[in-house]
Amino acid sequence: MKRFLSLVLTLVMVMSLVTVSAGAKDFTDGDTITYDEAVAVISEIGVVDGYADGKFNPTNTLTRQAAAKIICNLILGPTTAVELHADTAPYRDVPASHEFAGYIAYCQKEGIISGYADGSFRPGGTLTGYAFMKMLLGALGYDSALEGYVGENWSINVAKQAIGIGLNSGLEGEFNGIKAVNREEACLYAFNTLQADLVEYGQRLTTNINGTEVTLSSGGAQSRTWKSQQSRVNNIREDDIIQFAEEYFSKLVKTPDDDIFMRPAHTWVYDKKIQIGTWVDHDKLLETYTKGVSGRDLYDLLGSATIRDFDLEVYVDGHEANNTGTTGTNGTDYSQYNYGGTAEEIISAELKRSNTDDLGITGNGVLTEIFIDKDAEIVRIVSIHTWLGQATSSYNESRETASLKVFKGLTGTGVVSVSKNAHSEDVPEAVDVTSDAFYLIRMSDKDTSLLEIVDLEEPEILEESTVTKFSNGKDDSSAALYPKTLTTGGDEYKKSNRAYYDADTLNQYDADLLTTNTYNVYLDKYGYFIGVDLFEGTKQYVFVTGYDMRNSNLSVKTAEASGIFLDGTMETMTVNVKDTNKNIENMVTTKGDSNAQAYYQIWGTNASDGVFLLNRWYTYTKTEAGVYTLKPCVNKDGEAMMLAAKTDNAADSELKMNCAKLRLDGVDDGQALLMGETMTYVNSTVNIGAGPAKFDLTSARAYGEDDSVFITVDTDDVSGAYIGTGTGKGEITKAITDVNGVYTGVQDVDIITRLSDRVVGDYLVAKNGAKAGTPANDWVSAVNVATNPENNYIAVPGDTHSYLGENAYAVFDKNNFIIGAVILGEAEGNNGTKAYILDPVKYERYESGTYYWQFEAVINGEIVTQEAESKFASTIDTMRNNQYEIVELRYKDADSEIVTDVKEMDRSDVSGNLTAAADKIYGYPFGEVLTGGHKVKDNETVYDVVLTGDTGDTHAGTGDTVTAFDYVERPRANAEEHKAAYGSDFTFKTTQMGTLKLQGRTLYVDAAQNDYGLDFVRDAKAVVIQPEGYIDSLGNEQADLETRAYSSVQEAVDSLGDANPLTAGTREFRGIITAVLNSQGVAEWIVFYSDTMVQNRNDTSVGGATMTVTINVRFPGSDAAEKWGTYNAGKPVSGNIVDIPNPDTINGAPIKAGYHPKLATIPVTWEKNADNKSVTFEYEADGAAPDPGDGTTKWIRVEYVDNKGTPTTTYGTENVEVTLDKAGFGYVTAADLNVKTVVPGMKIKGSVNELVSTKTDVPVRVELEADTIKALQIIAPVRAAAADVFEIDVVFNADKTAVAGAVKDAGYQVKATFTEGSEAVLKADDARLEWKLAGANVTAGEEITVVDAASKAIASAEKVKAKLYTALAKASISGKATTDVADWTVDGTIPAKVFVGDEITFTLTQDTAADYDAASFAGKTTAVTSTAGTFSTPSITLTTPGVASTGDPGDTGTLAVITVTVTVATITNAAFNIEVDVH
Repeated sequence: MKRFLSLVLTLVMVMSLVTVSAGAKDFTDGDTITYDEAVAVISEIGVVDGYADGKFNPTNTLTRQAAAKIICNLILGPTTAVELHADTAPYRDVPASHEFAGYIAYCQKEGIISGYADGSFRPGGTLTGYAFMKMLLGALGYDSALEGYVGENWSINVAKQAIGIGLNSGLEGEFNGIKAVNREEACLYAFNTLQADLVEYGQRLTTNINGTEVTLSSGGAQSRTWKSQQSRVNNIREDDIIQFAEEYFSKLVKTPDDDIFMRPAHTWVYDKKIQIGTWVDHDKLLETYTKGVSGRDLYDLLGSATIRDFDLEVYVDGHEANNTGTTGTNGTDYSQYNYGGTAEEIISAELKRSNTDDLGITGNGVLTEIFIDKDAEIVRIVSIHTWLGQATSSYNESRETASLKVFKGLTGTGVVSVSKNAHSEDVPEAVDVTSDAFYLIRMSDKDTSLLEIVDLEEPEILEESTVTKFSNGKDDSSAALYPKTLTTGGDEYKKSNRAYYDADTLNQYDADLLTTNTYNVYLDKYGYFIGVDLFEGTKQYVFVTGYDMRNSNLSVKTAEASGIFLDGTMETMTVNVKDTNKNIENMVTTKGDSNAQAYYQIWGTNASDGVFLLNRWYTYTKTEAGVYTLKPCVNKDGEAMMLAAKTDNAADSELKMNCAKLRLDGVDDGQALLMGETMTYVNSTVNIGAGPAKFDLTSARAYGEDDSVFITVDTDDVSGAYIGTGTGKGEITKAITDVNGVYTGVQDVDIITRLSDRVVGDYLVAKNGAKAGTPANDWVSAVNVATNPENNYIAVPGDTHSYLGENAYAVFDKNNFIIGAVILGEAEGNNGTKAYILDPVKYERYESGTYYWQFEAVINGEIVTQEAESKFASTIDTMRNNQYEIVELRYKDADSEIVTDVKEMDRSDVSGNLTAAADKIYGYPFGEVLTGGHKVKDNETVYDVVLTGDTGDTHAGTGDTVTAFDYVERPRANAEEHKAAYGSDFTFKTTQMGTLKLQGRTLYVDAAQNDYGLDFVRDAKAVVIQPEGYIDSLGNEQADLETRAYSSVQEAVDSLGDANPLTAGTREFRGIITAVLNSQGVAEWIVFYSDTMVQNRNDTSVGGATMTVTINVRFPGSDAAEKWGTYNAGKPVSGNIVDIPNPDTINGAPIKAGYHPKLATIPVTWEKNADNKSVTFEYEADGAAPDPGDGTTKWIRVEYVDNKGTPTTTYGTENVEVTLDKAGFGYVTAADLNVKTVVPGMKIKGSVNELVSTKTDVPVRVELEADTIKALQIIAPVRAAAADVFEIDVVFNADKTAVAGAVKDAGYQVKATFTEGSEAVLKADDARLEWKLAGANVTAGEEITVVDAASKAIASAEKVKAKLYTALAKASISGKATTDVADWTVDGTIPAKVFVGDEITFTLTQDTAADYDAASFAGKTTAVTSTAGTFSTPSITLTTPGVASTGDPGDTGTLAVITVTVTVATITNAAFNIEVDVH
């Protein structure tokens, strides 16, 4: 019983007061825990508990009273233990009323804990590291008396033993035994104890002296082993030794594993079902890098023997390097990176001292870890990228996900991002994600087909930084320009390997010189910058309705202005007009676009001009005196970030908006914009009298979001506010007077604004006070309203005034989301569930008159499986007839999930009026978005459009154009969608295929903003149905129709296949777009049903792989070629040449009228999965004269072979251009060939004069033979100064083959020059070379030349000099058997290579302390010998005498140490050994 209590006490005395059990991941302060693995395991098995508030409090110290409570809880159980009480005070400082008295009294009674000599217990006292380690050693079986854990110096013995067996393993910093142990340190020591060996002692000799048992002798502590295989438990380690947890926690299992990034790891599992977690195996971690890793780095780290003998594994972000999927596994989609798979490869041959290049994709900001498994003889290199990402939405509690866009690359046009979701179950940090915040993201595709987020953390942001120095560069010709380094705050930062954000800023470096602005610099966790963007700070916004110069302060030019702030307050401001105008001039007048210049004009400064109407958004700063300085709302490029919107000009027009789905379209040239200061309307066609210059107004669009503020205002009568210039000033009679409502975010609030809500003024008064009949001045008469509708002066019925201005004004951010909107108006105070049927009947049964079936559908943007039942077969038939359609589902009752009825949606007649029917529920059915369509109306609940493209076929019966989909089909026959005469051909009405374009939350089918599009709500989900597969060796698509759900429309669009991949930079969609709309006609979720296959894997059959060739074109007069598109070429049936067709052939028509390509095809050498190939087609004008010469040219493929008749070896191929005569014939001659470049070391055998013609379509064979070497030169990685002899390490007794290998390993190569003039750099072990030795084996100091293997007559002038060595390992050093030092432990720095003259020093240490003093050693005979060589002047000294333990507590004795130093005199074998004799 005491033995059990000792064990329990040791493992549980690790905390202060505890009440609630929790796994480490459940602790609310888990991010403050340093030793998370230890805390997780120890807390899961119940040894340590957390606090009642959910915290662990890792740095709290241990107390003695808490340990007593834990002991009682474990022995008695919490229910019994809580009833413990003390009848009397157990100690003088623990009264019976003490909170812990019952626990302490019980432990005292059982002898578990004792007090101090002064009669106290000190319940709040702490435990030192020495005391805690002593308890743990006792738990493992170490005897305190025998090991010296009592008496003087006991702490030294405890520390030595505890550290020796690794109880402090993983501790940050040095072990300090005097310091009080905190909770997480105690967990760490207990955790290591779980994995430590239990010990026992041999037979003891004891005696009884005066009633006390005294141990006279005992064997040392030995590891306990399992008595039989039947009783053996290896839940911690696979061996015969019993670890602590194997004895006392058999339900706890530690198994080898790989983590999500494929780092060697182990997983802890408790009670078979509780997976505690997986942690990296730091025992195998050799080195960590966060920059480029060169071959030299790993050569120095690993050594040549390890590189030679161990297998090399390379992983990147969880996948094997160059994981193209050709081995039958899921391949990595390398479009996620900016490189091909081969870039990840690292081979052992690259790990050499001469290689200073970065290996694989290692680089700045890439975490590269080197692991070594000595038992399995494996070296594993794991590289992990870090990306920068930005949250597109805050964490969604219902979906338990956060959405982020990850910046994955740069192109010439900017940054490329991809949308990713982080689920809190997999990424706990997701719960703290906030919209628009930036995060450092690591991803893995170990268990997925695409990279998925594994973890994320906030970057360090150097806000508002001034960049004082930078250097620009490009990773490749297609990428944008960005800094390689930048300096801010006096510190230089290098670019991370994944630095892509923000392209808009990055592309401005040359133009803006970077240092003229301030920036946010985002740093990764390793100190590299991973993003840069313009610092914009926190802006304050105000909407200025007008200003009055009549009380202007002439010295500083101030004005009184009326402003509305985002909180809805409206007040009169004093504005610094001088500085405000300076801002307008600098930001708008000199660089603003036409919209900005139309919205923002210089403020009037003449006090006699009086009151000015304005209605514009500004940002502002405010002085302590309360004076405002305003800035126009434009971005850094001068583009307006505000808009004005208006209703139609009809008398009863109104604009109804819902805050939850609000979208505003700004005025354009068709509507014109009121310029408030002068009260004139402007657009690109009208310039009224003395008004301002024309402006080309472009419509803008902005969208409401969660943080948008919508302010509704009243317009009311005002008394004669005059504006404008001249004698008769215009008069404003109705203007914005009050704020009547403020609505923030996506509230379900309808706001109505009408024509009558606009500002009203007297436009009929001319400048001279008289009515004008023509628009010759600032004002226009009523008669001109009809003839000049572009002016937008709308007369007030029965009045002499007109409606001026617009109905709504919005300021928006760079993503077109509304920050604030002022709306002249006020707020006003789908029956069935829509489902898109995927699989109408997954299974069905008929029972007792009822049909039961299960179906799969898209509901609320998610793919779900539901149950249905009905007594009518027509119900199930309706679902079958509406596959890939929207239906309305009716349920059994309000809370039921059983569908009982299915309603088919009514569809409109496209030949009729698309918008008139008030009861229309299936809106916009088959109109094409770009042409012939209509805008979605409020009474439409479903949107549907078919986009096909023209196949060119005509139906014989109807004359209609026929377009057939390959994958898309709908089972029902509709008069528009499936022409009745076509039967079951599933042909669709031809509509134009379009480019999908997202702008804010509107989806268009081309890039033009003012075409009709589909609006969708902020959190709209989307589903994509499309074929996924590969192109087989015959060029056929092998695909399966897949359905995938996405959390955003952007993600869905990004996943779609491109129906026309040859149009660079655009994504053509061919298929059907279906959306369910809310009451405002805004899509709540969308389904894309695509006919275009996505190639997501390679064909693993022969010839199934492809390569991508970039096609460039150059037209006459162009200085450079331009990219036209790409072409995916399959493996040729024979040979390795692929003919790339010209763009006209691919396009099926000339790509430019009046021009044609000079060549039909261009041959390219095929390389599997290559993406770096390109060709350029030269174009000439139709009818152009032929190039000078007898005729045209033709490209001919030449194969270099060993025999023209029946070749057995093809050395290489070349494409040559041959000039043909007028008859179409020409010759391939030796002058056309470039053999020495294509196949160096070979030459033409005989002559070449091959006749070819325009019809030649087979390769011309040219026979080659080996060329003769005429000169050799040894090329060294580092050439010896002023010498032609290079010394290299060669193992003893090496032959010429081994010498060649040694030369190669040392990084030397041989340059060969051939008689035909070609040159080639050969590896040192090339078969055409031989290293000439004086004998069969190399001798010390021998100078070796390289000769040609054929004649052996051509020798290099340079030589290598052999420096012989022998290999030595620590295991090859030992004490001689039967001598004093037999089985003593060898230690010291042992060189792997030993040369003659080397001095070797090592130590031999006793295994068990025994008396071994200098006097006894002096009489010993000593010797050092080797069977592989001899030594000179060996030295063997006793550096630490041995002292046996006295048996006193804490006295473990002293181990003797002998130091041996020898100098190698000779070596006689390739492997060395050393034997020490002391007797």
